[in-house]
Amino acid sequence: NVDAEILEIIQVPLYNVAQDGINVSGLASNSIAAIEQTAEWDWYATASGLSLQDSSGEWWIWESDESEDSSVRDLLVLGSQRSIAAHSLGVREIDVSPGAKDIDHLEGLDIVALASSGASIFALEMDDGDVVLHQSDSTLSQWTTSTILSDGTAMSLDMAGDDDEIHI
Repeated sequence: NVDAEILEIIQVPLYNVAQDGINVSGLASNSIAAIEQTAEWDWYATASGLSLQDSSGEWWIWESDESEDSSVRDLLVLGSQRSIAAHSLGVREIDVSPGAKDIDHLEGLDIVALASSGASIFALEMDDGDVVLHQSDSTLSQWTTSTILSDGTAMSLDMAGDDDEIHI
């Protein structure tokens, strides 16, 4: 029908909905750095941690306990139930498979960006203006390190990758 009206509904998660002081909305912050989706999960990198929502609508939140800065700077989904999150004290590997445990990598390093290219995973560190690139395979069991810039002049960084290269 030509005269029919179209109604479009945009679904966005609510922030700061609480009951008895407990966050029931799921989002850790109203500042979102990245959103990634898989068939079963929505992953939100926020200024206050990582928020996860499963396909049934249930929420989980991970925040770095050891740092005053609990922001998740970047997020890289590695599979339908597995991702890594960059934060001020390293990289957190999150696996939401039943019985799986989260694992910390590059502990104590200020990781600002993540990317993948082919079978390699990259983490970009900024240390007082110096830039360091960390590389691993998809198992994340061993990391190699290369200094890219060592004169202290870097002010901000980002990184992207595709099948055969990364861009910093």
